[in-house]
Amino acid sequence: MKHSALQLARQIVNDNKQYIDGNIAEYMILEVDSNDNNFYQYLTDEEIEEMNGNPEKWNELGEEVHAMLRENFDFDITEFEY
Repeated sequence: MKHSALQLARQIVNDNKQYIDGNIAEYMILEVDSNDNNFYQYLTDEEIEEMNGNPEKWNELGEEVHAMLRENFDFDITEFEY
C-alpha cells in the first residue's frame, strides 16, 4: 500500500464528510468496493501490476485496504477531526 494511503483516506473523508452518515469505515469500504479506481488509489504501481490477472492477489490487497480503513476509521463521522 502507498505510504500516503492513510493521509489520502483522511482527505477523502474530509472532502466527503457531508455525505457520510454514521460509521466512516463502512462508508469508505463501500466506496472502495463500488469502483476499481477507488481501490487502486491506495496501492503502489507495483501492487497494481502484481494484481493484474491474479485473483488471489486482488483479494489479498482488497482485504489489506479494508483492514486499513477499519483500523483507522471505525468510528462515527461526528467524531472525525482533520
